[in-house]
Amino acid sequence: MTYNDFLKGLPPQEMWGERIYYTSDFSYPESLNAGVELLDRNIERGFGARPAIYFHDQVITYNQLLETVGKMSNALASLGI
Repeated sequence: MTYNDFLKGLPPQEMWGERIYYTSDFSYPESLNAGVELLDRNIERGFGARPAIYFHDQVITYNQLLETVGKMSNALASLGI
């Protein structure tokens, strides 16, 4: 599924409601690893082949994102970051 296919299933953008979030609506621990929570947990749940990101006409699955994140983290580690 492409991003455009995804959009075809939605009502026109002018019909979308405004979303307002208040920080009190969310509860996060003092220390949070977003990579684990947003990527690793979805892989563990068996969602690896599901779309993680829709960008224009490109769809990136959780498995593809995990591979890219791994490459980036290794590159940063090799630079001492």
